[in-house]
Amino acid sequence: MDEIAEVQPEETEKVPDDVPEANAETERLRKRVICLENGIRPEYADDLTAIAERISKGGEMDFEAAVKAAAEKYPLFTNDGRGVFRSGAKCPQTGGGDIGDIIRSEQVKRRR
Repeated sequence: MDEIAEVQPEETEKVPDDVPEANAETERLRKRVICLENGIRPEYADDLTAIAERISKGGEMDFEAAVKAAAEKYPLFTNDGRGVFRSGAKCPQTGGGDIGDIIRSEQVKRRR
C-alpha cells in the first residue's frame, strides 16, 4: 500500500489583524444594522448613527442603548411615523401650509 503524502498548504501572505479600512467599514455596517434593527428608517441610519455615537461617547451607555435614546428623542427617524409631517398639514396659528410655519408651531408646542 502506498503511503499518502501529507499535502502542505501553499505559503500565503498573512493578512495583518489590524486592517484599518476593513475594520472601519465593518464597524460602520455593524452600527447601521443596529439602527435598522431598532426601527430606524434606512435613509436616516447614518444620521442617527452620528447622534448615537455622540451620546455613547461618554461611556455611560453602549451604542444600542444610545440608538434607542436617540430614536426616542428624535422620532422623525423611526419607522413608526411619529413626528412625520403628513401632506396637507396646516400651521394652527397661520393656517398656512409652509413647512417652516409647521416646524415653528411644533417647536412652540414642545417648549410648553
